[in-house]
Amino acid sequence: MILAEFFDYNCPYCRNAEADLGAIVARDGNFRLGLVNNAIIGLGSVQSAKVQQAALKLYGPKRAYDFHKAMFAHRGAKDGPVALGIAQSLGLDRAKIEETADSDVVTSVLKRQVKLASNLGFYATPSFMLNGVGILGYPGRESTARMIAAVRTCDKLKC
Repeated sequence: MILAEFFDYNCPYCRNAEADLGAIVARDGNFRLGLVNNAIIGLGSVQSAKVQQAALKLYGPKRAYDFHKAMFAHRGAKDGPVALGIAQSLGLDRAKIEETADSDVVTSVLKRQVKLASNLGFYATPSFMLNGVGILGYPGRESTARMIAAVRTCDKLKC
């Protein structure tokens, strides 16, 4: 099962969701969290998303997820320089990340992700897609856990 999260690195609600969802990822080997950038808060969000996509392209999903968690652990506004600093602190090559982040490929991916979110009506972050159902806003740790359990039990968000 995959829970797709449409997020923005400058969204405080996304930060709260990350802590809870990260705990689920850590303890449940059958749970997958799909991360979709919906960088809508501002230029810093777009820059941060570009760095995340560069980390994914260059280093793969695990390192990109480590970057994702570190971004939300950072207090304060996120932008390109902050994201590059966090990537570097994780041992990622800053120059390669920056070059890849500025590529047409990364720009194209981010445009498609934001367009997908818009087409789904996800004009706020975080938003989620679980079992074909869109969820605007973060319902909280307990409600999310109940929905995941229900999908596993009866293939619906609520049995």
